[in-house]
Amino acid sequence: MIGLDKVILNMYREILFHEGSFGDSIDFEAGNPFELILSPLLSNFQKTGISIAILVWLATSIDNSTYENAVKNEHRRLNEIEERIYPNLVAEAVEAFFQSEEGYNRALKKVYSEIIIPALKAHESRKI
Repeated sequence: MIGLDKVILNMYREILFHEGSFGDSIDFEAGNPFELILSPLLSNFQKTGISIAILVWLATSIDNSTYENAVKNEHRRLNEIEERIYPNLVAEAVEAFFQSEEGYNRALKKVYSEIIIPALKAHESRKI
């Protein structure tokens, strides 16, 4: 699944390029993250990336509708995969999605600063 790692890094770079925005302008080109998260063969990096792709999916759902409709539309799907969301910080963002749009946006900023930025820095330092 090396190709998946590349897709995840590209998604992280897009989020960085859009200054931490997780919404409509971010692509996850590996497929449906709600299906991919079910694979038992994922590394921790891949589980994290796919979980973040789910956050992107949720933010896009809000962008293309309303917060209330997004919660209503995604509730069942999230309940089916909730125990597979990794790590805890991303799981907390999913919980925040159900609480309020403002809380979700705060949680996304935390995921951005505590997971995405460090992951990109670690990847870039390995390339040197």
